[in-house]
Amino acid sequence: MRGNSLWKHAVGLSLLMSFLLMMSFASRANGNDDVVIKLLTDYWSPIKKRESTLFFDSQASPSKKVLYAYALVKSRQHDVDKAISVIDRLEDLDPANSLQLRLKTWLLLRREKFDAAVVTLTRFIEKVKADGSLDDFSRLESYRFAGRVFGFLDGPASSRVNSVTRETSRRKVLMGIDADLKEAFDLDYSAVRDEYRDLINAKGKAEKTALDADIKQRQIKFAQLIRTEAQLDESQKRLNSQAIEIRENVNRELLEIRESDRQWSSRQAALESDLAGVQNELFLLANDVAYWRNLWIQEEEVFQRGYYIRRIQNLDFLIFDRRSDAAVIRGELNGIVSQRDGLQARYAQLSDGASRQLASIQTELKNVTQLQRRTANEKINTTKPSKKIVTRSVSLKTKAKSITTYDKFPLEMERQLVLDSLD
Repeated sequence: MRGNSLWKHAVGLSLLMSFLLMMSFASRANGNDDVVIKLLTDYWSPIKKRESTLFFDSQASPSKKVLYAYALVKSRQHDVDKAISVIDRLEDLDPANSLQLRLKTWLLLRREKFDAAVVTLTRFIEKVKADGSLDDFSRLESYRFAGRVFGFLDGPASSRVNSVTRETSRRKVLMGIDADLKEAFDLDYSAVRDEYRDLINAKGKAEKTALDADIKQRQIKFAQLIRTEAQLDESQKRLNSQAIEIRENVNRELLEIRESDRQWSSRQAALESDLAGVQNELFLLANDVAYWRNLWIQEEEVFQRGYYIRRIQNLDFLIFDRRSDAAVIRGELNGIVSQRDGLQARYAQLSDGASRQLASIQTELKNVTQLQRRTANEKINTTKPSKKIVTRSVSLKTKAKSITTYDKFPLEMERQLVLDSLD
């Protein structure tokens, strides 16, 4: 069950981070993208610790993306102090970004700087509360993370964190939140406390616990195999229901994508109209410059020639301003084109994904009919004694006191999200 929970958490966290990455780096130019790629590919390995430092130090003016990529590299290389210092530098450049505070909290917990982690977590949640652009799912994921951290601070790290600091932070984190966020916080808080309790209780009994779990799992599997033949019809209905649900869900999402594209298209048309107006104004200004320049050429009187020059200069200033306006509009238009391309790609992805899922269900329906032939052999196998389960080499006590037991920051997933954001 825990593996499944971690997988769901990793997926949810990836969605949250993808959103935060997009918001964090949306206004950043791509000038340092090559540096980011080299950091996250050539220098990603833990054995490249020295080389990555030398390469980063050679960068004259690293961007926010470069700094965040370097923080990920140092985290991957277990250089926690360096990663924290890089995030501190990033905070000076981008104080409004909450993504870096989530990573910093996790790193501080790994470094066992628990009081600093509490303060950083509080700042992270305060930014989440203040960020009106975050969706409900992202807020839930943020409070799930906060719940795990407080579960860790109240359990494994309870004797190593200042109780006043912890309780003050808890009040700030939970102040003014709705029932859904409180429930998300409480569920993950309880999950950490429960797991910590289980680890402590399991000390010295790990092998027996694993054996008992294996026996229970085989018993469940045996019971499932016995019911297989009777459940064939029900399985078929369930799979057909899933196929209907997939079609309905994908149709709903495709409709939402089409509506989003319609809105972007409307905005694009408005900007194109604005650009046409600016270009027309530039045309008229150019004609005015030509008119005054012609007068200046024909004029011989010095004072009058100076007057013409000033008129021409004023027009040049206006032309410069209008060209800047046109550049801004073109930039926004390029962004809209990129958004619409992304929507089209998502549209194709959803369609293809639904087709693959439906094909998978059809395959599973065929496989159901083969279960009867396999049942006899499977039942024999489940009655055999369990194989010897090797006790874990890592001490349960050490594992119970590590934040990575309860919250694993997905560095590989985050690395890929940063690389994807460069496209």
